[in-house]
Amino acid sequence: MAERFESFEDGRPANFSEQASGTSIDPNSSFDGSQSYRIGVTNSFNSSPEPLASWRPNLLSGGKEITEFEWYYNESSGQYGSGMALFDSSGNHVFGMFTNNPEWTFVRDRGDTRQINGGDGYDRWVRVRIFNIDWSARQAEFEWEDQQSGTLETGTVSLGSNGTDVEEVYFTASYKGPSNGGYTGGAVSCNWDAITIKTSGSSSTLTEEALREGVAVNEESTKSTRVSHGRVQSPTSQSTKTENLNFEPDVVQFRVTSTNSQFNNVTRPETTDFGWGHGVAKFNEDGSTEQYAVSHGSGSNSTNGHISEASSVYGVLQLVTDVSGDNLRGKVEASVKKAGKGFELEFTEVQEQQQILYTAYKFGGGDVDVGFFNAPNSSGTKSITEPGFQPNFLRLFATPSLNSMDSTNNELSNGTDVGWGQGVAVENSSGVNRGA
Repeated sequence: MAERFESFEDGRPANFSEQASGTSIDPNSSFDGSQSYRIGVTNSFNSSPEPLASWRPNLLSGGKEITEFEWYYNESSGQYGSGMALFDSSGNHVFGMFTNNPEWTFVRDRGDTRQINGGDGYDRWVRVRIFNIDWSARQAEFEWEDQQSGTLETGTVSLGSNGTDVEEVYFTASYKGPSNGGYTGGAVSCNWDAITIKTSGSSSTLTEEALREGVAVNEESTKSTRVSHGRVQSPTSQSTKTENLNFEPDVVQFRVTSTNSQFNNVTRPETTDFGWGHGVAKFNEDGSTEQYAVSHGSGSNSTNGHISEASSVYGVLQLVTDVSGDNLRGKVEASVKKAGKGFELEFTEVQEQQQILYTAYKFGGGDVDVGFFNAPNSSGTKSITEPGFQPNFLRLFATPSLNSMDSTNNELSNGTDVGWGQGVAVENSSGVNRGA
C-alpha cells in the first residue's frame, strides 16, 4: 500500500492550482495540526468555476486505482455547498462527495446523485471516507460522520460508469447537475483538511516526511507516515501538559534550549546561560514509553565549565546553569506518556519556561525503534543489534561529554571539549547514503 496524507501544515502542496478567488491557508481552523485549506467566495448561484481548486498528487501521477479516499470539511451556513470530486487520467468524472448545505450527498455520475443524510448543522468537522474501492465491480463502501454530534452513516455506493483510475482531485462548489454546469453551486464558505489517499501500489524510497527527522525505521513503516510538527512551552510549576495530534503517534522527537522562552521573537540576547537538549519517546503496545534524552548546559562567562546529562527516564531534558557554567541552577524536565490521539508531558522540574519543539510520527507498519549505545574509544566497527531488524533510515545524536546513560557530568572549570554531532543514513535503491 502507498499513501498520501495532506493537512496543509506546510501550505499548499505541490501540483496544486486555484481557479477561484478567496482561497487561503487558514490558521484559525483545523481538524489535524494547526491549519487547513479554506475557500470563501460569494459567487451567485451556478456561477462558481469548476473546479475552485485542483490537485494532482505525485502518488496519482499517470492515474492510479485508489483503494481509499478520506477527507474532512467544516462548512458555515453562508454557502450553497462545497465538496470534492475525483477525475481520471482522461478527464472523466469518477465520483464526487459534497455537502448541499448541509445535506451529505454522493455523486456517482454527472446527473446521478444520492443523498446520504440531511446533515446536523454547520461549523463542525465532518469526515467522509470512501474505501474498499472495487474497480472491477465499480463499487465501494462509505463512512460519513459528524465529528460533533457523532452521527455516522455507512453503506455502499457505485462508482461512475466512465472513470478508470484517479489522477486529479477537485475542490468544488456544490453539485447542481449537468444542465446547470456541474459543480457550480455558487457561494462557498468551507475549510478542507486531513486528506488521505491510498493506493494498492508500493513506495520504493523513504517519504519526505520521514527524512525531515528520524529514528531507526524500515521502509515498510514509511508507506503511510503521518507527521505533526508543533511546540509546547514548559509551565511555571510542576504539572502535566497534553498535546492533541488527531492521530496516535508511534514516536515523538523533542528539541529544547535554555534561551528560548518566547516564540518568533528574540529571547534574552544578554542571557547568562545557554545549552540544548535532544529527546525521543516511543510508545509501546503494552502502554509503556521508551524514552531517552541528552542535554548540555553552560554559562556565557564560562572558560571551560559545562554540565551534561543523559536520561532514560525523561524525553524532554534541558540543563540550566549559572553564568560560570560550573553550577546547575535547575532543569526543564518532563516524562512522556501516550494520551489517546496525542501525548502528555509530565513536568517534574521547571527552572524556566522554554519553548519545546516536537515532531510526532505515526508509521503505517513495519519496525521502529529508539535506543542508545556507547561509542568505542578507538577506531573500528561496532555492531548494534538491539533493534532486531535492519533499518533503512537511521538518525544519530552524539556528544563527547557523556560516556554512559543516566549520568550527569559536571566538568566545572576542567572541561576541554563540548559540542554535538548529528548524523543520518538512508538506504534506498541506489545504496546507503550518509552524512553528518
